Amino acid sequence: MNIEQLLDKLDEAQTNEEIREIGQEILAEDPQSPYGKLAVWETMEYEECVENLDTLYEALDTIKDGAAGHRRRPRRSGLLHDNDEPRIYTALRGTPRGRAPSGKGVR
Repeated sequence: MNIEQLLDKLDEAQTNEEIREIGQEILAEDPQSPYGKLAVWETMEYEECVENLDTLYEALDTIKDGAAGHRRRPRRSGLLHDNDEPRIYTALRGTPRGRAPSGKGVR
């Protein structure tokens, strides 16, 4: 099967096992395929997903860059960009942006 056929098959996959197998087949044909990387990453256990976040970032960056037709963004030096921290903190807290549960501003 060529990669296009495998991608069509991937769209129809129902289980994590099917997704992983197809993703591995895609990577066997093209080790740099962002779709293969993403398919395999999606089926990993939580701890393995966390350990392989770079794989996710690379795949998503490649997909976004291809869709947008622009050059790649600089590689991330760690898990967070400087400007991501407030958004991530707010998401983890589960509160409206800039508000502590008491209603007072976060300092």
